[in-house]
Amino acid sequence: MGNELPVLADASVCNRCAACAAVCPVKAIQMMPDDQGFTYPKVDEGHCLSCGKCVRTCPVLTPPSPQSVQEAWGAVTNRKEELMRSSSGGIFQLLASKVLTCGGVVFGAKFDSDFNVVLDCCEEISELSKFQGSKYVLCSENGAYLKALEYLKAGREVLFSGTPCQLAALKNVLGNTAYSGKLLTVGCVCHGVPSPKVWQKYLHERMEVSGSDKIIGINCRDKCLSWYDYSMSILFSEGKKYTCIYKHDPFLRGFLQHLYLNPACFHCRFKNPHWTQDITLADFWKVKKFLPQLFDEKGGVSLVLIHSTAGKQLMESIVDEMKCFEVPVEKTMASNPASMNSAKNAPYRKAFWQDYSKYPLLKLLHWYNYPNWWKSLINLFPNWRHIHINNIIVPSNHPQENH
Repeated sequence: MGNELPVLADASVCNRCAACAAVCPVKAIQMMPDDQGFTYPKVDEGHCLSCGKCVRTCPVLTPPSPQSVQEAWGAVTNRKEELMRSSSGGIFQLLASKVLTCGGVVFGAKFDSDFNVVLDCCEEISELSKFQGSKYVLCSENGAYLKALEYLKAGREVLFSGTPCQLAALKNVLGNTAYSGKLLTVGCVCHGVPSPKVWQKYLHERMEVSGSDKIIGINCRDKCLSWYDYSMSILFSEGKKYTCIYKHDPFLRGFLQHLYLNPACFHCRFKNPHWTQDITLADFWKVKKFLPQLFDEKGGVSLVLIHSTAGKQLMESIVDEMKCFEVPVEKTMASNPASMNSAKNAPYRKAFWQDYSKYPLLKLLHWYNYPNWWKSLINLFPNWRHIHINNIIVPSNHPQENH
């Protein structure tokens, strides 16, 4: 590359995986938040060696070899307590426990003390709970790729869980090494990653509305009603609790309407058949159609997609700890469209970000959750629109629906 600076992936396609920053030999790349809160690599021109390692490691610019789906299972853990703590069928906890019992290390996404989402690792089963449950926000790499490399070099088995783009990044960071017998990767079917900036503002305003000064727990997929009708649940230090079904919680609705996803999620390059992981876990939403004997409306069921011999061996090692049945791959992919299809760009996404700094977030999200025809009508009268948004009343909690 001579003295030229590296040409990294454009912000519109960058998945914010931070692989480029992780492998830079002189730490000349820093992940800096953009105006929407998504981190993007910034190159220090004075320190860059123009070695090109960042470009060769970027999974967008240099995609690793994919692994096709070989088998599909519907599965539910036998551990009822773990099932209710998990987002779907509780299979991740079984896989991770198996690796830890054999002396391995597990990597996953957790909330830090400020409820940012970061990758971390653990070596004890008692620590696994911090990785359980979906966390709908961009996850910081937090040095996890190189930590995993250190464990692998020491001969430790590593189970690394994350989004498909993070796992593709990990594969590129490790390079053509002999770690295939020690590394196991578990991905999720990803709907897209929301902005950390929106997430933190949402939590701040939730505390204001509740009259609290501290959050002590969050569950983005609370099964208090059921697996299908999951809820956002936030526990505050004073013992107060906010619980709201996903179809009414403003953050989850905005997420599902794609108002503040990473732009790269609208043309994701890491959907099937471009996955690189050994196992993919997802919600088996159409389990009642394909495996009625496994249906559990309250606890949920996992769809397990197996991509490799190592993935199948790991699943077979826990078969006595779960109820499971094999299902046709082609049919079950349709049970979770996000496995193959990218999120569609929201028609009001640009308008949302133009409004973001003008109004309280909870009021603004209530506004953007109105039907499109109503927003289009009100938009004809700008002054009325401004008054209407400011006069929206945000409840401190939302009544749960009977189920």
